[in-house]
Amino acid sequence: MTWSTFDVKRRDERFGPNAVLADGRQLCSEVILLQRNETGATRVVLGFLVGTEYVPIEQVPGWTGRTERERYTLLLHEKVGAE
Repeated sequence: MTWSTFDVKRRDERFGPNAVLADGRQLCSEVILLQRNETGATRVVLGFLVGTEYVPIEQVPGWTGRTERERYTLLLHEKVGAE
């Protein structure tokens, strides 16, 4: 079964999920793809920029099958000592 994209929507937040690639890199999802197959069924999937087009995660070259939600860690600094 093949899916074809009939609309692309921008995402407000682009901090994941990320596709984990075989070489250790991570590719962030950038858009939402609305797709339809030959039977008329539809689906909504995250789109990743590969070359010059957006593709669903299963078409990302080198995808390991894993995703990660956040790529960045927030570090909190606590001041020690009395002032």
